[in-house]
Amino acid sequence: MADELKYTSEFDGSQIDALLNKVGLIADYVVDQYITGDRNKWSWRKWNSGVSECWGWFEFKISALIEWNALSGNDYNIYGHETREPLSFPENLFVRGTTGNVTMVNHVTGWASCRSLGNTSVYLRGYLTYTLTGDNTIILGCSFKGMWK
Repeated sequence: MADELKYTSEFDGSQIDALLNKVGLIADYVVDQYITGDRNKWSWRKWNSGVSECWGWFEFKISALIEWNALSGNDYNIYGHETREPLSFPENLFVRGTTGNVTMVNHVTGWASCRSLGNTSVYLRGYLTYTLTGDNTIILGCSFKGMWK
């Protein structure tokens, strides 16, 4: 059986053409990126096609009280926070078409939203719907996508 197996390090023209055709099937690839595991910092990627994306977890304190009456007639307390200053996207990451998603990571009775300022920055908002004491930390998971060229 071992005599039947033959290995070679040489390729003929048809094998090279087949390999080049397979490589040509790769439609897009990353041209630049920055990846971090740190909170309150963006990780980001730029793709050859012009698509760009960023993501991260951002931590805030909530202590402001706003009362809200639910449809059931029960009173709920809503605590909310919006970033005082907009969070800047990484420089030159987006030039158009920026869309995003923000979710509450660490509280099941909360929700999150954002208010975009175009392609340069975003305000993040987080809300909790139960009685809190003192300052409470919320973590918002964010992801945004757009075009860099």
